Amino acid sequence: MQTTNPYEEISSRIEELCNQSYQRIFTLATGTLALSVTFRSSLISETSTSLWALKLSWVALLISVLSGVLTPLVEALVWAKIVATKSDRLTARHKALVGIAAAITTASFMSGMIFFATYALLNIK
Repeated sequence: MQTTNPYEEISSRIEELCNQSYQRIFTLATGTLALSVTFRSSLISETSTSLWALKLSWVALLISVLSGVLTPLVEALVWAKIVATKSDRLTARHKALVGIAAAITTASFMSGMIFFATYALLNIK
């Protein structure tokens, strides 16, 4: 009878939750960027102030989207390297690469949303 390791189950669940979170961040960043650019004429008027905040939000959200696309590619490259070297575990360097890509996605998304909210709050009439 084979017993399952509870730590492997927990680790698997954590990985699943992280992947779901990154997918949601990617979806929200893409949607916010697409809608705000599409309806920019409604967002920007002659009396709008703090356009810098809106522009920074677009840049940050674009970085989040691009990073969200690149993160799975980085992870795939890490796994390909592991398979190619016939290694059975992730090295600290591999974990760091994936972690950095994921952190960029999350941080740029949060920054983009803060800048977007800043612009909105400064332009409430």
